[in-house]
Amino acid sequence: FGFVMVDSCNELIKTSLDAAGRYEYQYVFNNVRTELPKGGEPMLTAVFEAKGKSDLITLSGLVEDPKNLWLETKSGAGVKYGKYYMTSNAAALFGVSPGGAFTFVNLLTAEEYTVRVEDIIQDNTQSALYTSSAEAAKLLGLPVGSYNVILSEAALDLDKAEIAMERTKSEIKAQLDFGISLMMKMIYMFVPLGVLICMISVYLTVNMLMEENRHNISIIEIRSEERRV
Repeated sequence: FGFVMVDSCNELIKTSLDAAGRYEYQYVFNNVRTELPKGGEPMLTAVFEAKGKSDLITLSGLVEDPKNLWLETKSGAGVKYGKYYMTSNAAALFGVSPGGAFTFVNLLTAEEYTVRVEDIIQDNTQSALYTSSAEAAKLLGLPVGSYNVILSEAALDLDKAEIAMERTKSEIKAQLDFGISLMMKMIYMFVPLGVLICMISVYLTVNMLMEENRHNISIIEIRSEERRV
């Protein structure tokens, strides 16, 4: 169990962090924008609550054929622009399968939306629901072409007053490293503990077998002595 946990943590930092896409910078604006961005890839996002659960999911409206996001489906089929796709993380959390229905609730208006999930996107790090930017804008009651997030591989020169949050993968990785390093101290205790339990189990098992077969061993020893005589 200790070795499995250690391997899982290392895998999360090394590979899973890049599972969502190739972008390095994520800029979240204070308000929804409609003018064409000067750089990067626009995305319209909003946070909803799954019906019947307190868990949150992010709805993201994407441009067609996004360059900064990996949209590899579990089935291997191509992504149909305008359909709804759920990450494998969210699918496992909410128990949704390809072709299944998913209902989520607007946290502000309590309005419910039900969509059909076309397929599952291979991403174990984010709880997200993807669709086209036009479909997301329609669902949110916003003009077509609206966005509030920009993904970029390089840093963009944007007005800081308009940015609500700026995140980089390097920062996220540093946070994960710190959190996992604290957990690793406890995880590494499982390894010597497992070895100790294994040694004790083997010792007790051997003793039990010896005790149960003591009579047979005594007979074998007596016969050996008689042959020598």
